[in-house]
Amino acid sequence: LPGDDAARFVRPVAQFGDEDGFLAEAAMTWDESVTGQGATGRSIRTRQTQLGSLRNLEALSMPWYEAARSRNLLSSIALPLLDGERCLGALTIYSREPDLFDAPEAELLEQLAEDLVFGVVTLRGREARQRADEALRQSEERLRIISDNTFNWEEWRAGDGTCVWASPACERISGYPPEAFMADPLFMAANVVHPDDRGLWAAHACAIGSHLEVEQDLEFRI
Repeated sequence: LPGDDAARFVRPVAQFGDEDGFLAEAAMTWDESVTGQGATGRSIRTRQTQLGSLRNLEALSMPWYEAARSRNLLSSIALPLLDGERCLGALTIYSREPDLFDAPEAELLEQLAEDLVFGVVTLRGREARQRADEALRQSEERLRIISDNTFNWEEWRAGDGTCVWASPACERISGYPPEAFMADPLFMAANVVHPDDRGLWAAHACAIGSHLEVEQDLEFRI
């Protein structure tokens, strides 16, 4: 995966095969420096498939040339993992055979990279939804604790006047349960507000529904 800090290091996150500690020695980057000129760094930077070879590492005086030579890693291919405009990282494959990756092989591996991106994006989306669901659950739990223990009659109303939530205390104060207020936006005026104050309450509710600037406080009898 490409680091997004100033150092722009490439961080190995998954590996398979006889790697023998090579990735720990090869401190790769994806910038324009010498450590970013390997196949992996170029693939992330250019968003294109890149072929590499031990000869190229030697010619570029790559810092990890000796690490690759001692393990006989003669050729490589790095494929960018592209999600639209984003480059999630690179899939890099090393081989002990020289010039192993020809055009048909590269095309096949590019299809594999696309499948890998689909899997990564799907997994990240699922994890994000799980985090969002957990955050919502915690928020609802906090709201429930507050609402169950508040002494005041509290309400949340939408722009059209619909009551979307009422505290349990409303039943102690008005004699009607929260469900009665959430079922009918006109319930308060029709059944709770004192007849002499219904005009005042209705004007207040109409102003809120019209998004007009209104006083925060309104006193009325029930």
